[in-house]
Amino acid sequence: MAFVVSLDSSGNENNWSSTNLAGGDVTLDTPQNNFANLNLLYVLGTTTPVLTQGNLKFTGHGSDYKTAEATISVRTGAWYWETYFSVDSGSITGFVGIIRGTGAGDSTYPGNDYSNNNVYGISYQSGGLIRGATGGGGTGGEQIQTGLTTYAAGDIIGCAVDIPSGTITWYKNGTEVSSSAQTGMSASYEWMPAIANYDSTEHATCNFGQNGTFNGAITAGGNSDANDIGDFKYSVPSGYLALCSKNIADPTIAQGTDHFNTVLYTGNAGTNAITGAGFQPDLVWTKVRNAVGQHSLFDAVRGATKRLTVDTTAVESTVATSLTSFDSDGFTFGNEAGNNSGETYAAWNWKAGGAPTADNSAAAAAVPTAGSVKIDGANFTGNLAGTIAATRLSANTTSAFSIVKYNGNDTAGATVAHGLSAAPELVIVKSIDCVYGWDTTTPELGTTGDTTGGLAEYYMVRLDHTMAKADWGEDNIFGLASTTFSVGTGGNMNEVNNSSYNYVAYCFGEVEGYSKVGSYIGNGSTNGTFVHTGFRPAYVLAKKISAVGSWVILDNKRNTYNVANSGLWPDGTWAEESADTFRIDLLSNGFKWRNDQSGMNASGADYIYLAFAKAPFKYANAR
Repeated sequence: MAFVVSLDSSGNENNWSSTNLAGGDVTLDTPQNNFANLNLLYVLGTTTPVLTQGNLKFTGHGSDYKTAEATISVRTGAWYWETYFSVDSGSITGFVGIIRGTGAGDSTYPGNDYSNNNVYGISYQSGGLIRGATGGGGTGGEQIQTGLTTYAAGDIIGCAVDIPSGTITWYKNGTEVSSSAQTGMSASYEWMPAIANYDSTEHATCNFGQNGTFNGAITAGGNSDANDIGDFKYSVPSGYLALCSKNIADPTIAQGTDHFNTVLYTGNAGTNAITGAGFQPDLVWTKVRNAVGQHSLFDAVRGATKRLTVDTTAVESTVATSLTSFDSDGFTFGNEAGNNSGETYAAWNWKAGGAPTADNSAAAAAVPTAGSVKIDGANFTGNLAGTIAATRLSANTTSAFSIVKYNGNDTAGATVAHGLSAAPELVIVKSIDCVYGWDTTTPELGTTGDTTGGLAEYYMVRLDHTMAKADWGEDNIFGLASTTFSVGTGGNMNEVNNSSYNYVAYCFGEVEGYSKVGSYIGNGSTNGTFVHTGFRPAYVLAKKISAVGSWVILDNKRNTYNVANSGLWPDGTWAEESADTFRIDLLSNGFKWRNDQSGMNASGADYIYLAFAKAPFKYANAR
């Protein structure tokens, strides 16, 4: 019997109808509201989950516990969903809960299977116990609670999660089983709804609000959330919502291209006004694509014509015919390298706070000289933090990006203002007038165990080098705090804090739905690691940190559809190469490697990345 799936609202009766399609096969998803489902691209090792019924039904493998995770993070907000268990034969050995993703200084994603030994998830298990990461980690999946009611085939387990409050509540067939604060549920991590099964005869079907019949297995309960969204079997707990795009909070940055954009252009060996950035950039990074050539970096804090080369340790050079101006929709180049006739280029552009118009002559932590500090396009007139006075500073607090110029003072633990409203997640420092490297740190590299002035030191890498992460002692960058970052002295020739030299620092924070600094573990497969960012990436910069390996840049302009495979490398002058060994999918909620290349996805290797959005997940389309 045919039935109407979608009615024609025009009144012309051009209705869609189908045959051999049951009512339980129709979900509440619409172009205006997409519910979470299980992520077919999430892979543990080289094993792809067995997902059916619109990626809502998960079947075990029969040889080990296998995990499926959802497509939407529950890191912020309070969310509710239900899971229906069924079997072909035998019994249920399932897990229901959340699994930890990237964040907070470790490369544990995707981590282990969601099993008894997993320290990265919190789960209610069919045998009547809750197991999880009581401190965000550990040596095994600690038994948090035991002796709870068990569940079996035919039962529906509800899960209500509030990461910011640190609570998770489970329900069996509408009755609360357990509710408690979980010390491992830090909002510093990504958390994803997750389920696990063992045998191939076991099935778990999720309902994030789109299908209250669990694909026709039961009669829907007709319960919706407080926003009148969803169809659940049981009542949605007060304060919790269905996990869908309409319920996601409006992002701070609705369009990533308002703050970051890639522009492609062709050189003309003359005056060349490059447009299409969409804003006046304060940082421009250019690289020739079809020839060997250096990565050139210009910023509005140091001023036009002043070039640094990312792939070398060279000092700043002033080239009158290089980038001559930062314009309202891009920049202008002269007839210098970076604009050779017939050569093609990529330019990555960031918006900071505008160009300072004066040098700061004030003492550290004092009101800076008028015009020397620009925050969000306006002159800053308050007290500037730090024991080293910023010579010039330009900050965009909306996109969490700033550029700081300062002079060293030879003091271990000296602090420098970054101008942002929260601690940055990645800082790159380069000496302007001495041959030092591009020192780079992030909490994702982890702490060395040493402290300077009571502040934890982070491991370091260099943007111009293939080195693995290393401990540079007191010369490290450390103490990324709410108003300042700290720099050491000594150790490695005072690369970040010598009183004889000037430095520039590029500070990147995280903005939900726009920017992400994270880490992941490679799986050594062409069905590679999936990394959840919470947005559709426009740009990904990645680096192996557990061993030697080049940095790589991929973006959405040099490859306009998946898979993207055109690599450029900040630590080298090589021309762009497009090959299967650089394949990546840029997705609505993150990225997935489609290669087993050592520099991006070696089995068991640790990596860090910096990514910027084309659009937040709430508004992202597939590409």
